[in-house]
Amino acid sequence: MLSRGVISLCRMALKPAKLSSVMKCGQNTNLRAFHASLPRLTTYFTEEHEWITVENNVGTVGITKYAQEQLGDIVFCELPDVGTTFEKGDAMAVVESVKAASDLYSPVSGEIVETNTDVVDNTVLITESPTEQGWLVRMELSNTAELDDLMNAEQYAQHTEE
Repeated sequence: MLSRGVISLCRMALKPAKLSSVMKCGQNTNLRAFHASLPRLTTYFTEEHEWITVENNVGTVGITKYAQEQLGDIVFCELPDVGTTFEKGDAMAVVESVKAASDLYSPVSGEIVETNTDVVDNTVLITESPTEQGWLVRMELSNTAELDDLMNAEQYAQHTEE
């Protein structure tokens, strides 16, 4: 079984320099074939700078790299309890940085099935790795049609440029 970090790395668009450095290390010279064999997961984004990746009706949610850069170093994180349900747009968590405190809004409706307690104890994970190790919650979606209202990566990139 592949670790989530490996899967996340392979889903990301690798820059040629990164691909060549991995190949020089001899770790896996057939990354393209490996990447093609992985399930295609789509990441969706909100206007409030949350991201969600869905697999088997469970969404992993966090803040985007853009949001983290705007906030600066995260110093505190408060996550909801497992079993809590949220409607799309509800405030469900809080991250506090040296600059400001910000609510994290639920990108979709659903029930929290897991929280990343590692980020509560080590908030630097959110700062250093907001989309891999710094995810915040996992939630079972109650209405997958709500994903249609979210942005894809290209739309989100345009949103952050405005």
